[in-house]
Amino acid sequence: MAVSSGLPPPGIRFPLCPALQGITNVMTDPQIIPITLTVAHVEFGGNTGRGAYFYSFSPDLLIVGKGEQDVTLRYAFCKSVPHRFKIISLLNSDSTGQIGPQHIDPDGRGVQVVNANRDRTLIFFSVVVKDTHTGNHFSCDPQVGNDPEISPTEFGRH
Repeated sequence: MAVSSGLPPPGIRFPLCPALQGITNVMTDPQIIPITLTVAHVEFGGNTGRGAYFYSFSPDLLIVGKGEQDVTLRYAFCKSVPHRFKIISLLNSDSTGQIGPQHIDPDGRGVQVVNANRDRTLIFFSVVVKDTHTGNHFSCDPQVGNDPEISPTEFGRH
């Protein structure tokens, strides 16, 4: 089994792009934290879906910090992600009631949840994506840490 370096296979390029298209308040509203998801079908060397797909999050690690209680985490495809990909679920390992119910966009291009951020913990998420051309489903796993004691400025927010 090949070990992924976390970098896209040769020949695959991911352009920088905003996390959300058409939503004007996401970059100015401190209660919404945008996370961009880029997904591509690859011939080999992917990091999910038995090596057939590559994904990347920006930021790749999200720490929800001091003063960021009841914030919305918004995962959305980068504009360059083909419309054949749809987000069908956002699963999480939260057992303390910090993560609210998921709300998936009708077009499957984004999903959001409210994060209470009351207790210090690492929460595992899985953005489940469907490739509508092949019918395949695969998981993209962002990491979210809750630490109500750390300032968000440590991570370039606010």
